[in-house]
Amino acid sequence: VKVLCADARRAAREGDPDMAVQRLGAALTTARRAEADRTVISSLVAIASVSTVTSEARALHAKGLITHQHSEQLAQRFADLADMDFGLRAALDTERRWHLIGIAMVSQIPYRQPIVEVSLRAFGSGSARAEEVNGFHDRLIDAWEGENRVVDLRRLQEEADRGAFGPLMEGQTELIVRTAESLERIRDQLREIAGLLTR
Repeated sequence: VKVLCADARRAAREGDPDMAVQRLGAALTTARRAEADRTVISSLVAIASVSTVTSEARALHAKGLITHQHSEQLAQRFADLADMDFGLRAALDTERRWHLIGIAMVSQIPYRQPIVEVSLRAFGSGSARAEEVNGFHDRLIDAWEGENRVVDLRRLQEEADRGAFGPLMEGQTELIVRTAESLERIRDQLREIAGLLTR
């Protein structure tokens, strides 16, 4: 993404706005490929990469290196992205599966080694633990899909901090809260740059 942005900058400076916009569009497409992994970290990579593209577009626009027509083309791309969730809803389902797989694997280990002890403390074992994890993830998804996402997730994190869901879920909730905040920030950036490019 950074290489494509650098090439867009070069093209714009050389008086080729068509190529500059093409490169920025390619950077956006490349940035969003990470979403296909259906993991939180990959979605965060996509968000960070898109943020890099918005910064580059803002700089080129401020310097007058892309025309109004090209700016409008980019603005539409950014506006469309502002309604996306960067694959994060699907990533939450992946996180649930990982936790349940961890419980199943730990439950089947017949001997105790230090790494197994750590895994047991983190994942627990048995159907009761799996039910608890499913309950946690159901609430996590409800909060994610609610109208007050960040607020509801922070409330869930407060419960996790009090040990309501075990040590693994405590760290998981904090990660999701920070992820939700990152999503809100990138959406604000995308709307802002889309508006800026159409002025």
